[in-house]
Amino acid sequence: MNDKITIFDFDDTYDLQDFYKNSQFERVDLTNIHGVFGYCDDETLKRLKNIILKEDTSGINFLGSGNYHYMTYLLMQKVYKPFTLVLFDHHTDMMNSLFGNLMSCGCWVKRALDENKMLKKVIIIGVEKKLIDNIDEKYRNRVFCYSEEDIKHNILWTSFLKDKIDKPIYISIDKDVIGKDEAKTNWQQGILTLEELREIFDFLVDNGEVISVDVCGECSSRDEIVENFYSDSIINSEANKEIIEMVEEESIVN
Repeated sequence: MNDKITIFDFDDTYDLQDFYKNSQFERVDLTNIHGVFGYCDDETLKRLKNIILKEDTSGINFLGSGNYHYMTYLLMQKVYKPFTLVLFDHHTDMMNSLFGNLMSCGCWVKRALDENKMLKKVIIIGVEKKLIDNIDEKYRNRVFCYSEEDIKHNILWTSFLKDKIDKPIYISIDKDVIGKDEAKTNWQQGILTLEELREIFDFLVDNGEVISVDVCGECSSRDEIVENFYSDSIINSEANKEIIEMVEEESIVN
């Protein structure tokens, strides 16, 4: 894995952020693709996949708001060996699709488990505890959750992770796992700190082979609910800087 930053730009959300501007980065313009906000039909999904296949995504990939977290589903298709997804998220993203077979930001993990033969297990860190019970029983031998409550109660996450890590790791970070003081999203947020995220990330790197990292959880410029988009973007830019430093400080082998 290299230090290159790729910005997948659906809606100009990153224009007000500067975390990437002094680094090697590439902006992939997706603003002309419609029908992608939160949900995506199969035809549009294929179009996005064709774009991703042409890009060098071996560095850190920024996906925009959590409404586009299903991009991880596509990025993981570029992993050609058995791997584990470690997902930092306040939600499980394992719901059934609300509209037929439409891909969504709420069902992409479930669909990846059903369709991606290289994805062997999913570890979800920082999820709200009450959501864990909603995971379908048939996935319980492949999906393992460590809740935000477990972290705050100092239950040994090191033992939990050591027991679960046995393959290369794809890490996906949704900033809605972070408390509102350090990140601003357009979804219900968790209570983890950036320091706790860093500690767990460092442990993952020390105990496994991290092959890719992506990040989402911005306030979307398309979301009319967001009243303080400028100030929230500044906070998110600082959070993204810390995440980049966290990744780049570690010696990650591709």
